[in-house]
Amino acid sequence: MKEYNIVVAADRNYIGFVSVLFTSILANKKKDENIIFHILANNIPSPQIQQIKEQIGNNSLYVYPITDFQKKLHTTLPDTIAITAYARLFLADILPETVNEVLYLDCDIIVNQSLSRVFSLDISNYAVAGVLDTLPNMESKRKIGLQENDPYINSGVLYINLRKWRIDQIKDHFINFLLQHNGCVHHHDQGIINAVLNKSKLIIGPEFNLTSNYFTHKYNYLKKRNNPFYTYEEIERAKKNPIIIHFTEGFLDRPWVIGSKHPFKDKFLTYKKASIVADEPLQASKKTWYVKLLGYEFTHLPLIFYQMTSFALSLLSKVLKK
Repeated sequence: MKEYNIVVAADRNYIGFVSVLFTSILANKKKDENIIFHILANNIPSPQIQQIKEQIGNNSLYVYPITDFQKKLHTTLPDTIAITAYARLFLADILPETVNEVLYLDCDIIVNQSLSRVFSLDISNYAVAGVLDTLPNMESKRKIGLQENDPYINSGVLYINLRKWRIDQIKDHFINFLLQHNGCVHHHDQGIINAVLNKSKLIIGPEFNLTSNYFTHKYNYLKKRNNPFYTYEEIERAKKNPIIIHFTEGFLDRPWVIGSKHPFKDKFLTYKKASIVADEPLQASKKTWYVKLLGYEFTHLPLIFYQMTSFALSLLSKVLKK
């Protein structure tokens, strides 16, 4: 029997998404695969944890409270991201030492196939395996000290070599980098992971973390702003048959939002129906009128329209602030 360790970090607001994710994992696992779930829990009520336990049946679930986690960081964090996101930096300490490799997944994800291809990756000489992010520009790299041609991965899906993290004391490097930036790192924990592990990242294909930008952004637009990047053929194959689907924020509404046109919306809703939030209604869109306008222009019109509107809105914002 193959054993796959999977970890998520969540609070009470995201436990429903965790349930949908776990449903998709179990629906796609093979008979010879044993899934061991781990939750880094920030104030998740016991009844919700119990619901998850009942949902996953005979599969193992371990829960690690991280309520007072901020103390471990030795610094104050900006209010723009939940503390649960930083918990993954301490996975080598939190999870048992018997766990040598673990797949970290964000909550806004579903799995579309068996995860056997992930766990068959050889990361013995790497600290982490991840998928290249779709960055808007090179600023994200420059602000954390990376060069233009350094790979930059999305931290929503990470196959982690915990053995190496422990041997190399990577947690201490994470904390030192955070302190050097006074607790304010560009793209938060994702920036820390990319900077500290810059020379120890295995880049894997987009099918392992298919984010929403692949469906709204033209290939040449992404290629121009990301170096290194995937070929057009690699992305098209991933879009047709992804292993992991990541519903990232962007111009495309997420599948739990009313009116979403995400290509994998129906997949998400199928798993939602079998989760602990099956009866919860879809959410109303929180996008402002100008974000909706920019999204329409970006996806339906020549790029110049989007650029002109962005410039005009930027000027208007500056005027209104005066």
